Amino acid sequence: QMESSILPANAFDSERVPAGFDKPPNVAIILPSGKYVEMMQLQESRSFDYHLLGEPTYKLSDPINFDADKFVQAALEYCRKTKVDAIFGFDCFPAMLASIIKDELKLP
Repeated sequence: QMESSILPANAFDSERVPAGFDKPPNVAIILPSGKYVEMMQLQESRSFDYHLLGEPTYKLSDPINFDADKFVQAALEYCRKTKVDAIFGFDCFPAMLASIIKDELKLP
């Protein structure tokens, strides 16, 4: 079961945010590891609302046994519902899934 949480912006720096946004953009982070979540939480000037999309059964060391299709479908549903503006994955497998989701949502 996909889990989601939001790490809200704690600042709005127009120099960091693309033109045309008058509020923090919604960015979905795909399968972030605990280390990345911790680093993001420590950011003093977050200009984006990060939507952390995780899955308890995902293991960075064993992506082959992960049900990627089920996760991607759940992530697509979530991203459509929350109207995310961008998708990102920190590591190889999450980045590949982020690319698939981005393409399906027709995001830049």
